[in-house]
Amino acid sequence: MNVELTSELQEALDELLLHHSEFSHYKTMITKAFKFAVKAHEGVKRKSGEDYVMHPIRVAKILDEMKSDYKNICAALLHDTIEDVEGVTYDLIATEFGTDVANRVDDVTKFSLNGATKEDELIRTINKAVRSILKDPSSICIKLADRLDNMRTIYGHKDPQKRIMIAEQTLKFYVPLAGMLSMYAIKEDLEEKAFEVIQKDKGLLEYETLKKERKEKYEDNDKVMGFIGKITQTDIIPKILKDYDPKFKLVSSNASKHVEFKFKSFSQINEKMKNLKLESMNEIHDLIKIRINTNSVEDCYRAMRAIESYKQEGTNTLFFGKPFYYKDYISKPAFNGYQSIHVRYKVKSLNIIVQFEYRTFQMRNKAINGIASCWNYDHNDATTKMKEFLYKLPFYEDLLELCNKYDNDTMSKKKDQKLIEEELYQGLEKKISAKRIKIELDKQYYQVYNGCTLIELLSRKHPEYINDGSVFERNGLYIKPTDTLNDEDVISRYIQEKDNSFQRTMTRRDI
Repeated sequence: MNVELTSELQEALDELLLHHSEFSHYKTMITKAFKFAVKAHEGVKRKSGEDYVMHPIRVAKILDEMKSDYKNICAALLHDTIEDVEGVTYDLIATEFGTDVANRVDDVTKFSLNGATKEDELIRTINKAVRSILKDPSSICIKLADRLDNMRTIYGHKDPQKRIMIAEQTLKFYVPLAGMLSMYAIKEDLEEKAFEVIQKDKGLLEYETLKKERKEKYEDNDKVMGFIGKITQTDIIPKILKDYDPKFKLVSSNASKHVEFKFKSFSQINEKMKNLKLESMNEIHDLIKIRINTNSVEDCYRAMRAIESYKQEGTNTLFFGKPFYYKDYISKPAFNGYQSIHVRYKVKSLNIIVQFEYRTFQMRNKAINGIASCWNYDHNDATTKMKEFLYKLPFYEDLLELCNKYDNDTMSKKKDQKLIEEELYQGLEKKISAKRIKIELDKQYYQVYNGCTLIELLSRKHPEYINDGSVFERNGLYIKPTDTLNDEDVISRYIQEKDNSFQRTMTRRDI
C-alpha cells in the first residue's frame, strides 16, 4: 500500500517493528496494517483535535509492551476500521490479513443494530467481547488496551457528565474484568484514572487530599526518598545479595534490573482506608513496595534471607530490623496464580513501613500482565497457552456457565433476544464484581463467591461426594450441605459406613 508517512508516524511504526524486525513476514504484516489504518482514518480527528489514527497506534503500543504477537498488533491497528470506515468489512480484513486478525477485529467491534438504544448496543458490545474470551482470549486484551487509551485521553471529552459515565462504566466492568484475567498493570491504570476523573468531575476531595498527604509525608520527604533511592537506585541490593552468597546469579549489577519501587495507588489507598476505617495513609502497611526480581525460586528465598541478615555498616544492628509480617505466595500461590513473598519491616528511624516483595522475573511478568504473559512476541501458538491460563482462573467456570446458558437460550428462541442479552450482562456484572473467599476441601484450594454453600461447591467441584455417604467437618465441627461457607474454611470429608462408623478421608490441617 502506497501511503506517505510523516516522521511522527514513521517513528511510531519503527517502535512497533522493533521486536519483530527479525521476522520478515511479521514485519511486513504489521507495516501493512499500520499503513492500512493510516489510510482508513485519513482526515479523521478525535474530539481533542488529534488525528484519529494515533489512537489505534497507541493501543497497538500497549499490547506490544506486553510482548503481544504480531496478529494482535495488526488487529489493534485495525480495531476501529470495520466500525468506523465505510467500505471496510470483515471479509476485506480477512482477505488482506487473515481470518485470525479479522476475527479479533470483529470481536472488539461495537455492536450496531437499527432501532436499538445506546444502552442495548453497549450491553451487546460488552457481551460480545466477553464471550470472545472462550474462543480467543487475545481479543479481550485488545478491548482492555482500547479502554485504557480512552481513559488516558478522556479529557478530550469536554462534557464532564460524559467523562463520569465512561469512568463509572470502567470501574463497574473493565476494572474487575482485568482483575479476573490477572492483568493487574492495566487494572490498576484503569482504576486509578477512573478514580481521578470521578473525583475531579464530581467535585469530591479524596483524590486531591490523598495526593497532597502522600506528597507532604513521603514524596517531599528527603529522608524517606533518600532511603528508597539508596535501595532502588544504587548497587546496594546487588551488593547485599553477592556478599551474602557469592554464587548468587544476577542478570546485571544495575539495580534497576532487579529492584523496583512503587507506591500504592491513590484509588487503592482510598479503598483500604475506607474499608479499615483508617485516619491516615501512614497506617497502611503496604503503602511502600520494594520488589526484588530474581532468576529462580531458590534465589527469592536467598534474597529474603540476605536482606534480613544485612547489618548497618560497622555495627551489629540489622539494617531493616526484624520483619513483623510474612506471607509466602510462592509455596502457596493465590487463586489467580500470583506468586511472590511479602515481608514487611518497620524502619524506626523514618517511622515508615516498607514491604519487600521477592519474585522471579517470570512471576513478575505474570503478576503484571496475567493472561497476556503467555505472549512472547512471536510465539507460534499463544492462544493455546492463553486458554490453558484461562482454564485455571476461578472466573472461567462462571463465564462458561453463563455463555452456555446464553447459547442455549438463543438457540431455543423461547425468550426475546433483548432479554437474553440483558440476563447475560447482569450475570457477568454480578460474577466479575462479587467478593470471593478461599476454601480448602480435600487438600485442594478453591475460590468461591461470598455466600456460597457447601452443596454449591460440591456440585461444581466434587459431585461424586454428594451421594456417596460423605459427611463434612468445618474447622473440626460438623457442617450441613446447606451451610454457607466462610473465608479460610478448612473442610474435612469422612465416609459414613453402613454400621454408622466414620472413615476419615483426609487429615484436617489448621491454617
